[in-house]
Amino acid sequence: MSATETSPIPPTRAIFFGDVPHRIAGGQKSLLTSVLRAREHGLDPRIVFPGEGAFEAKCRAEGLRVIVLPGPPSFTLFGKALLRASKLDQLRIIVRETLPYAQRFARLIEEERADVVHFNSGRGVILAGWGAHLARRNTVLHQRGSVATGKIYWLAAQCLTDWILAVARAVIREIYPTMRPRTTVLYNGVNPDLPIVDRAVARAAIARRFEGALALDPDTRLFVSLSSVTPFKGLHYLVEAAALAKKRGVRAAYILAGGTRADTYTAWLRRKIERLGLANEVHLAGFVDDTHQLLCAADALVLPTVAHERLLIDGEVVEEWSGEGLPRSILEAMVAGIPSIASDTAGVSEQIDPGKNGLIVPPGDPTSLAEALVRTAKDDAFRRDAGALAHETARARFSIARAGEGLARELARVAAEPWSLARKMSRWPALARDAARFQREYR
Repeated sequence: MSATETSPIPPTRAIFFGDVPHRIAGGQKSLLTSVLRAREHGLDPRIVFPGEGAFEAKCRAEGLRVIVLPGPPSFTLFGKALLRASKLDQLRIIVRETLPYAQRFARLIEEERADVVHFNSGRGVILAGWGAHLARRNTVLHQRGSVATGKIYWLAAQCLTDWILAVARAVIREIYPTMRPRTTVLYNGVNPDLPIVDRAVARAAIARRFEGALALDPDTRLFVSLSSVTPFKGLHYLVEAAALAKKRGVRAAYILAGGTRADTYTAWLRRKIERLGLANEVHLAGFVDDTHQLLCAADALVLPTVAHERLLIDGEVVEEWSGEGLPRSILEAMVAGIPSIASDTAGVSEQIDPGKNGLIVPPGDPTSLAEALVRTAKDDAFRRDAGALAHETARARFSIARAGEGLARELARVAAEPWSLARKMSRWPALARDAARFQREYR
């Protein structure tokens, strides 16, 4: 099902539960831009956070009504820390922290007279979904990528959800069959009218910014990656591909922009860059605020994500699963008018038409990725034509106007559906059967 109706949208007061107040990643950017545009279609939003942080502050700065309902200590644990806790500790957290918070959240929903409650992740539903249930309000889960919660918690999240918004068709395979009829595909949106910075001007600014850390001149191709430095983003494959492309005569610089951590993987990646002789070509830039200027300076975006990565680094096993859905970095590259080179994961094939507005390569394959780098670096006509088509794709398929209207329409429709405990409970046995069969038959 897709959100493409044209009938009037009733005014709707919605509470958005922001379970991640401390950082602004793709999921937070996509939510904020859609909520701001959805106000043009009768949406009256309130953003509720369990704590303060960068995203909470950004929402305030954008003029949204923000409410901080302080959460218990477990709400500040991320990186699957809750899943790694013992079963006894998880039960203790549910009884002593999650359920009392749900009661407070329910009172807030009643006080704000909300019509519907939106959760930006499965984690958010687990933490506060019972509050919406106690307040007798219908709920919407925005599933932005692969499931990051454990099996039992993913089952619980779907039991507490009335409707799911999937950011790509590829995400639907993560949803249990019982809930798939109650799922709408709603693509994330970007602003296609953002002015494209003149490439020479943008490159000059980037060259000044990274002077001394990166070799960048007019004859050097610039490839950019926008992602956190984490194993499933596959940056180690990009580094290997860069070395192969260099051997084939490609003169290029690579800026890997995104949050870094003082962890085993980051240190290993830095050593790998040195060992492959790429210290002058590959730069771990950390967080970059003006990503649009960076993309306007680039020849292409590179996103080498893998679905699952398991590495043995210095005797330590580092393992991660992808949370990718509809990569926002590709959408932002489209707005900048440059092609993307991305591995075939999640919803990438719904963004990139191979050979037309970008290139798709097999995940975890540095040789294929190197071939794509070589083609993009050496084919001026491809870069020009693919970049122009990418910009048209952003306007036609991924505009923020469509995303905002779609969000307002879906929330209004779910709010209008009478709340029914019996209807919710009638789905639970089927969902439990789905959970028992999902790994074997559906995934």
